[in-house]
Amino acid sequence: MLRSKTLMSKLFPKLEGLPDDIKEELIKGADDGAFLFAPAERRETESSYRCLHCGAYGKAEFTSPVCPKCGNSKARAFRKGYANEESEKEIRIVGMVDGFVVIQDFNCRIVETEESGISLNVDEHTRYFIKDSDMMVFGNGNRYANGAYEPHWSKVNQAYGRSSKEVRLIYSSDFMAHPLFDKMLEVLSLRTDVLFDALKLIVSGTTKEEIKILPEVDFPKVDFSVISDPGDWEAVLVEEPVEDTDQFVRCHSWCSNCGKYREQITEKGRYWRQESQKCLRCGNSSYHSKSHYLIDAVEDDNKTVLRITCVRKQRVIAAELEIGTDPVVETEFEVIFTNYVLINKDGDILFFDSNRQSIDKLQMPGKLYEFKEEVHYSDSAKTILTDSKIVARTGYNCCFENGISPKFFEKLKEIPCMEIFAKFRFYPLINDLIQKPISDIPAYFRKTLKESKFGKLTKPQIKSMRESIVTLKHLVAYMQALNKDKDALYGEFYELACKSHERHVLDVLRVGIPDMTVSKINAYITHVDDFQCCPPGESMQLWPDYLRMLRDSECDLTDQKLVYPNSLKREHDKMSRKVTQIKDAKLSEDFEERADSNEWLEFKGKKLSAIVPKHLTELYEEGRRLNHCVGSYARSVIDGGCIIAFLRKNDDLDSPYCTVEVRDKRIVQARGYSNRLGNMIPGVSEFLKDWANEKNLQLDVA
Repeated sequence: MLRSKTLMSKLFPKLEGLPDDIKEELIKGADDGAFLFAPAERRETESSYRCLHCGAYGKAEFTSPVCPKCGNSKARAFRKGYANEESEKEIRIVGMVDGFVVIQDFNCRIVETEESGISLNVDEHTRYFIKDSDMMVFGNGNRYANGAYEPHWSKVNQAYGRSSKEVRLIYSSDFMAHPLFDKMLEVLSLRTDVLFDALKLIVSGTTKEEIKILPEVDFPKVDFSVISDPGDWEAVLVEEPVEDTDQFVRCHSWCSNCGKYREQITEKGRYWRQESQKCLRCGNSSYHSKSHYLIDAVEDDNKTVLRITCVRKQRVIAAELEIGTDPVVETEFEVIFTNYVLINKDGDILFFDSNRQSIDKLQMPGKLYEFKEEVHYSDSAKTILTDSKIVARTGYNCCFENGISPKFFEKLKEIPCMEIFAKFRFYPLINDLIQKPISDIPAYFRKTLKESKFGKLTKPQIKSMRESIVTLKHLVAYMQALNKDKDALYGEFYELACKSHERHVLDVLRVGIPDMTVSKINAYITHVDDFQCCPPGESMQLWPDYLRMLRDSECDLTDQKLVYPNSLKREHDKMSRKVTQIKDAKLSEDFEERADSNEWLEFKGKKLSAIVPKHLTELYEEGRRLNHCVGSYARSVIDGGCIIAFLRKNDDLDSPYCTVEVRDKRIVQARGYSNRLGNMIPGVSEFLKDWANEKNLQLDVA
């Protein structure tokens, strides 16, 4: 079995980028000896140029695009990568590394600038590793850091194509001798997303005869009229000089949005450039809308089949443009792909592609931003999905009209409880589960209702959930809370979590106070808010700190007045001062040893710096001078439970400014004088964002 950490540590360092000879070839192929010309911008008189024939470049005033040095009149615009489809190339390199078949996908874009001429931007976006019957794929997220984009590889469960261009295949001689060479060769020129599924079949040894085929089903013709969205449109703008003057240009525009032609004389370079392609009448530029998903369904006694048709609606200019004449506009519907979902009477769910061959996953995305605009059900599909007994066994009949896409069926195969969640109308939870990778979802979700923790919930607990908003984040934390308070109601837990953070509720329960419950936490925090002028966002952080100090000081945790003080802030600060008075030589020694391993967290920003304390006395002094309880965190720092860092102004490194707690690579607290929230201290919020980005931390300050 392949392991991602092993591959990244041992094979990644041995991989090389795009070979230099390929780069030189691409750059040479893009050099057509033209005179590159960029017309003067608005309110400017000089145009930028670069001659690929003689190498001249700079800015000058032009009456016509001709090289001022060599007279080269073969003029064209600069190519800028994304703006020019011809400048984009997709290259795939296949070779052998330590017995693995390694496939590297590169997206290459030609970029032309005035100063450097032709250059090449190379983005390696996908890596495949194949050995025996296993395959693992990594995607490059290109994380922004240090003022530039840096490669950030991670294991992915589905590869996606970066370009519609034809893939250029380059493979090594050692790969030609591999047993998979003949089987893989015919698919290696496919797009990245299509290649992924094809390779899975080849690597697993599945033959075409073993691929399941969708039974013949008669679907009605796709009804495109249900798409009310205007769809894509285009605007074409053409400029021409005005006779006897170089100060003005005549602009002609045709637009498939308003369907009109317009002519306008304007000052040269003042409003419109030809590249902007903006309609002079309605003011709209070319528009590319989202994809739409049309759902149809058919049913017989044994099965229900859904057809998912991905469609892009376009209003195109359908005839040659003529000056002075409105364009001929036609509406076209482009089918991107068609998938099928087959639900058998026995509960099996299968997926099929446009060729009616079986696939593991649907091609539609998990997250649809505007469900009502993107997914459209035909009237017959709505009737079948609502009334079908086969569909009712999945629970989809209860949720398809409430923002839940057919991706529901994918997760249902892995999470049987999805059926119950749908019938309970837990729509936010279902959406969260659809969007999350299965590896990020706790294992008990993947069990049947009777086997999982959900089957042990009481009727009052289920009723409380149905009356609240259930999300994955809150439900996971609630299930952890049940380990300490088996009778806790989700509604009370959710209310507390929304007031502060679900982590703080768990912190109180984990201290080990006898008979502590979520209900008691809620009641006390409400009391503190009403009578002690301490809002829940602050009290839910102070109270766990206070309770931990009581426990570590071996106080009587059954004393109700001690556990539920009449002045939480005052008693918290008093207990903090008591803890900071403990001077233990061994504690100091352990703290200094741990501080050495925490130095990686130090960081200097533009105005602030993060400093890790080296001595225990520094921690106590920080708490004394800022009047908060950081001194009580010494034991947690020594045990590796958290790291404490001091924020200082760069021009005054000796004066305390703000104290930060980092736990599991998450910045969880930032406090100033008298526990003032970090986001209320000038410059702290901005510094924390830069610090988190630099040190790969998650900003989770409640």
